[in-house]
Amino acid sequence: MLCWMAEPQPKKEDSSPGVSLEDVRTFFSGVGAHESCPVCGSNNWSFVGPEAGAPGLAVEIKGQARVVPGYLLICGNCFFLRLHSKKLIDKAVLSERGGDSSAG
Repeated sequence: MLCWMAEPQPKKEDSSPGVSLEDVRTFFSGVGAHESCPVCGSNNWSFVGPEAGAPGLAVEIKGQARVVPGYLLICGNCFFLRLHSKKLIDKAVLSERGGDSSAG
């Protein structure tokens, strides 16, 4: 089982229902995501959501810098980083709930 430490909170300006840490865990389980670290095999992950100030993936699109918000997992043993798209996970979670699928 994944051991996660921080609970992401929905932004105050979001009108759609928030996506909780439990929602993200359920999503990973539902898609068959492996729980163990691919580097060391540990199952001890810390979780940091974008609302906690975690950076997303910085990319350049058509000459402009953009940040893709993400859910960041950090292995508690070897500190390997996993970054998952917040927009796409939120969209999948809200769609499964039958809610607004235009999260982002």
